[in-house]
Amino acid sequence: MVKKALKNGILFIVIIFFFFLSMVLCCCFPSDAIEEKVIESSKILLKEGMYINAGPSIADNGVDALIINAAYSVDNKNPVVSALTVRKNYNEKTTVTEMHDVKGDIMTFQHPKEQIEIIEIDGRLYSKDKRENIEVEGEIWSVDKTSYKVNIHGNEFYLNVYNSIKELDKFLRGEVDTSVEYARYWHGYLPIIRVMLLFMNIQEIRILTMIVMNAMLIYFLIILNRNFGKKITIIIGFSLIFYNYIFIGYTLSAVQIFAVMMLASIILIKKIENKKDFDFNTYMLIVGMLTNFMDYLTVPLVTFGLPMIIYLLHKKNESISWKEGFILLFKAGIMWGLGYTLTFFSKWVIVECILGRNMISSGIEQIFFRTTGDIFRKLEMSLSEIIIFYLLFVFMACLIVEFIFLMKYKFCVKKDIKQILINNIPMVLIGVMPVVWHIVLANHTQEHWKYHYRDMFIVCISFLIVLNDIFELKKGKAILESEK
Repeated sequence: MVKKALKNGILFIVIIFFFFLSMVLCCCFPSDAIEEKVIESSKILLKEGMYINAGPSIADNGVDALIINAAYSVDNKNPVVSALTVRKNYNEKTTVTEMHDVKGDIMTFQHPKEQIEIIEIDGRLYSKDKRENIEVEGEIWSVDKTSYKVNIHGNEFYLNVYNSIKELDKFLRGEVDTSVEYARYWHGYLPIIRVMLLFMNIQEIRILTMIVMNAMLIYFLIILNRNFGKKITIIIGFSLIFYNYIFIGYTLSAVQIFAVMMLASIILIKKIENKKDFDFNTYMLIVGMLTNFMDYLTVPLVTFGLPMIIYLLHKKNESISWKEGFILLFKAGIMWGLGYTLTFFSKWVIVECILGRNMISSGIEQIFFRTTGDIFRKLEMSLSEIIIFYLLFVFMACLIVEFIFLMKYKFCVKKDIKQILINNIPMVLIGVMPVVWHIVLANHTQEHWKYHYRDMFIVCISFLIVLNDIFELKKGKAILESEK
């Protein structure tokens, strides 16, 4: 046990070193090299606006603009600082003020009687010192609005809604002199995005990522079918497609996490197929680390959910008990969680040690903020309404899959439903995880519910797998009958 823990500890340090090295190396070439494609990307985003339809869902162009901004705001003369701080709006010639990592953008307004500092956090305003809500009139997130009315100490004025796309455009034109650090995340997408921007604008990057992601999906479904059969392939394939996987490459902020998920799942199936011995818990530690390195706090749980479902299906074929499955799930979950959280924390420690920033306390403050929400408090929707909406979507997906099966098979209800449900306890627990995740990260769920629903495909898959075990599907007329 001690030897294994030591081995995993050394592995963790080595991987963190390579994460840090890759970030520093990508910051070594000047932003002038990507300027042409960044300007082209800015024009494309300006034309499209903050939100754009990507298939049947909405793509968040605002976050993509922040990613492009961060890629361009690198100072190759100080690659270590650039790699650790990941600033937006930084230009050596135009930047006057540099702000450290905060929960939102701080703005100073001239009041008739006094100067007031306001902090904007995800579209809401707070007083900087007391963190009191500032009275706001109007719909902040209305697409048609460019400003909203604010009442501060009885005086009204209009404040422009934060628009990261317009901010990028102004920054490129030299009209922004304040740079803001975003150091709490690793931003592991930067090495890939900066290299891509040498040759492609955002539209061309989208085309490439969509081709790559869908090629990975096709290959994944082929080897999944080869190892787990047609029914499981239909369940998992449909769930991914239903939750808009096909168009995931259109969103830079989400594609990297789904790429990690798909890569981890493909490698896992190949290891199972080739009957290679490997330590699954260590594997999930690495997946958790890579997830945090690449993630922009989108839907990180997908990199645990899909590989875990695949591994449980594999172990089910070996007739393990539900207790063994639960222990397997628990250990893998601990290792994935350790990989994710310790990688997160390691970034804060590195920033604090090298740059002297108060990063650890800032990161902890951010965690409390993201987990603070009200299950009945309204933004666009209350948390309870969002969860219900998500679950209705899952129910709809399950109905469609069952209808597909009904067209080809007849359903025979197995006798021992109680035992089947007990055997599937680990699978049910995986299905519950995304719901728990959204409740725990209440604030984040409420702010970004239109985009961060995609991890609910895990609920869909786990529920359909349980149904697949309860109902035996046989060739013949599509009727429901009890097994005799």
